[in-house]
Amino acid sequence: MGYSVWGASLALLRAVGHALEKVDAASDARLREAVQEAWERWGTHQDENRIFWEFIDDVRNSILKEFELKAGQGVIVRPGGGHAVTYPVYLEGFSEMDQIELLGTALDWWRARLDEVEARAAAIESD
Repeated sequence: MGYSVWGASLALLRAVGHALEKVDAASDARLREAVQEAWERWGTHQDENRIFWEFIDDVRNSILKEFELKAGQGVIVRPGGGHAVTYPVYLEGFSEMDQIELLGTALDWWRARLDEVEARAAAIESD
């Protein structure tokens, strides 16, 4: 994965949270309440939401503000021919995944959180 794709992916992952807070929450009072509750919960329970705080937020900031990518690209050359391209992540707690796996995990995290926010907003509506 090229560095520009890696950086753009992190910027877009973080943009989900900005849009949720600044755009979506501004459009509906119930959604605003659900989003505020969600951010409070995510902040209070950072250990349960490490993928956001230590990857989506921190790495995005590292890339855009310090040009520290926390990822790389490598090639494994096999004796007798052939090679494999690797995309390691240099981030404590996430280095067992490659870049694509980690981005997928982050997307899954956002999908689950957005589902929670929508469910909470619907519950507020019927309260």
